[in-house]
Amino acid sequence: MVASVLPTHLRMNPMQPMMNSYGGAAANSLCCCLSCFNLKILQTPVGILKISQVVVASICQSLLLNFGLKHALTIGFSFESFLSTVASCMMTSSVLLLSYVLSSKSYKLIRSSMFELLFNCMAASLYLSTSAYLWFAVNTFLYPYYLITPFYTVYPAMTAAYAMQGGGFHAADHIGNLANRRMNWVRINRQKVLSLDKCMAWCGWAITKRAREERQRNIDYSCHMAFQAFRDVFPSRQRGACDQVIDTWCRYHNNQYQCTGMNRHTNQIISLWECVHNIDIMFPQH
Repeated sequence: MVASVLPTHLRMNPMQPMMNSYGGAAANSLCCCLSCFNLKILQTPVGILKISQVVVASICQSLLLNFGLKHALTIGFSFESFLSTVASCMMTSSVLLLSYVLSSKSYKLIRSSMFELLFNCMAASLYLSTSAYLWFAVNTFLYPYYLITPFYTVYPAMTAAYAMQGGGFHAADHIGNLANRRMNWVRINRQKVLSLDKCMAWCGWAITKRAREERQRNIDYSCHMAFQAFRDVFPSRQRGACDQVIDTWCRYHNNQYQCTGMNRHTNQIISLWECVHNIDIMFPQH
């Protein structure tokens, strides 16, 4: 009686709470299932490359089976080799893409292993070799039929098949994987690399400093020996102010040594070149 007296918008269906609970549970379970999938991989360059590999391989396989299967004997072994390459690469790329979508851990493990590198390298090589072989066979055996037969669609289809081969996508995936590995190695070993750079810089600075000191010692020794030879060769009266020279030093300039000294009495800077030219060297005293 109470339920019949209540307005229509206030009456409650006895099955509504149960339906709400079932609907909420289904929505929550659906959200949990979707969250388990790694769907973000489809928006990354790796996912786009994998999708492109699968799509291009599917198109090539469709063209080969629909147009080239009847002329397989005419084309020869190139048809079978290209079809095998397309089928194997499409299957492997599909499995890899499905593994990446289902589990993010699988993506990290497979991308960090050698399987991905070897697969992409071999796939690019096989695509390149088999497509070149199919190009030669198609232009050798099917092109004459294309010239004389109206509406001969086998030649354009086979041309599109070997021209659309997915070797470029596998090569790009291989190069990207190598670059990613290099960046990860640098990121992990960044501190070691910086320490090694500092060590090499310090060693280079130390070696350069030691070389400069050794060169300066050689120049000083040459300067000292030059002034000593000057004192030994010329008499004291001819040396004049140069006789009292002390604190000799040299520098290397324009491929020659420039040696100078200081007079101990007058504090005058005198060069060995001036000392030699101020003396008559025609009659040195030996």
